[in-house]
Amino acid sequence: LAMVIPVATGLVLLAEPLVSAWVGPSFAGSVPIIYILAAAVIIRVGNCTATTVLKGAGHHRLLAVANISMAVANLALSIALVRRFGLIGVAVGTLIPLAVVSIFVLFPAACRRVNLSLTKAMTQAVWPALWPVVPMALLLAFTRNLVGANLSLILAQAVGAGALYALVFLWLAIGREERMWYFDKIKRILGGRRAAVAA
Repeated sequence: LAMVIPVATGLVLLAEPLVSAWVGPSFAGSVPIIYILAAAVIIRVGNCTATTVLKGAGHHRLLAVANISMAVANLALSIALVRRFGLIGVAVGTLIPLAVVSIFVLFPAACRRVNLSLTKAMTQAVWPALWPVVPMALLLAFTRNLVGANLSLILAQAVGAGALYALVFLWLAIGREERMWYFDKIKRILGGRRAAVAA
């Protein structure tokens, strides 16, 4: 969640200037679709750990039934909604089954498998990754119209907002032990790259 939430939030809040700079203002109709699919990506990526736990625990039948049900519901909803709402209907038809299956079936099943209460999972895993997006979103909301339709400036703005999220997440949202774990992983990644460059 801490990886996908800032990226998706930046994409949503900068969607209008980004689309305008990248493909032109004539594609402004794609912006609402970006909003909907960004939410789908957050849910999908945020639920990856749960699906990995269920795969590792041998719950393949549950995952297969959930994915088939999600695919059938996605198809049915998309067909039903595309006539009235166009591509936005297709995006909504993707989001609804994904959200229902991920949030109400797979995530609780994974929590049960590891004897973790939903309350504890929300307070220790979801909430610390979620609330640091508030200062990031405020920064982007106040500055998104200042840079105009310039890809380089939009990228710089997104990187700055992502850095703000990372600072708040690492220094305020999580505890010291988790912070040290993240720093250790970063050191290992950077150390591996330095070794590869030296080789």
